[in-house]
Amino acid sequence: MNKLAAVLALGTAGAESFVQGGTLSLNWKDCGDASTKGKVSGLTPTSLTLGKKTRVTGAGSVTEDVSAGKIAISMKASIISKTYSGDVCKAQTFTLPLGVGSITYDGVKCPLAAGAVSVPVDILLSSALPSSLAKADITISATSTSGDKLLCMAITTAPAAATQRFDQSHSQSQLGSSGQWFWDTIIYSNIVPNIFQK
Repeated sequence: MNKLAAVLALGTAGAESFVQGGTLSLNWKDCGDASTKGKVSGLTPTSLTLGKKTRVTGAGSVTEDVSAGKIAISMKASIISKTYSGDVCKAQTFTLPLGVGSITYDGVKCPLAAGAVSVPVDILLSSALPSSLAKADITISATSTSGDKLLCMAITTAPAAATQRFDQSHSQSQLGSSGQWFWDTIIYSNIVPNIFQK
């Protein structure tokens, strides 16, 4: 599909439904391999409420002391694919594209002794999300300064069964301008400028 066709396709995306309020379920798995020094054993809570900041904590253990290192948080949802990185010992907030929300990493207290560890992350997602963005893959991984893999957790989000959905063409009044703004931002900020390049 050429770029102009892509613009037209997005411009007629009126059938896109929105997840309005409600909750997203969180499913997790350990994504470490044989060389990873730690193991993820759990995640709480197992759901988050749209429009509200939710503290999500991964629990696990590491087999070596950690004095410094790096954290990487990646998110993939529909057309969004973004990776953020920072200091594993320091708190930092990562703003997601297109006003979708933010992820705040609290940092771990360094030096961290080998043994049990918890990794808290605050997730805030918009109260009205296109359904295509409600399904996301989030990966949180940590490495030591020497390059050792410490932990890896993969989280997937999906609309909970009771979450209410609205069709964009019938819900513009409820959503105000936020829904249209979202699609306008995609079209004019990400695609339209590229049409006029070369």
